[in-house]
Amino acid sequence: MAMPSPAFSGLSEWLAMGHHGPYVWSSWGLTFLVLAGLILWVRRERRNWTQQEVRRMQRMVSTRPDRPSKGGRSPTQDQPQPDPQQQGNSQLSNTNIQSQ
Repeated sequence: MAMPSPAFSGLSEWLAMGHHGPYVWSSWGLTFLVLAGLILWVRRERRNWTQQEVRRMQRMVSTRPDRPSKGGRSPTQDQPQPDPQQQGNSQLSNTNIQSQ
């Protein structure tokens, strides 16, 4: 079985691509340039987004209403808490009224 002859006889002929070399190699160069630009752009956008999310989360944490104020008490601690004994008595009185 005979081996097929190579399409190009040497490196210079391969680089010339049958007089289409400037078009072929500029197309390859432009393709790689665009891909490299996209990779750099995506990395920069991801870094910017991550920094924005960190700042947003820090703002959310710093403005949370359940954080203790400067006095060391949270707003829920300032509200009077119901007495469990009174709650039990009110439930008993409600059942007494309903059973009568």
